[in-house]
Amino acid sequence: MDCGREDEDALLAQAVKSLDARDRRLLELYYYQELTVRQIGAMLGCDASTVSRHLKRIQEALRAVLEPAATIPVNPCISSEG
Repeated sequence: MDCGREDEDALLAQAVKSLDARDRRLLELYYYQELTVRQIGAMLGCDASTVSRHLKRIQEALRAVLEPAATIPVNPCISSEG
């Protein structure tokens, strides 16, 4: 059982849900549908560089939420009872 991983996954899911619909759609197209930035740009009618900038901004926003949580040394898998 990897409790730390489950917590990270839940935190990531919560952070993604906090994004606006457009940002979630970009993540879906890039990471889940594995489209290139050029393909996404063609779908959305913008340059690949614009898609790249948006993805970078989204990644930075998610990192800002996730990195502070990663520094908290709490592991629910470890019991304080001997």
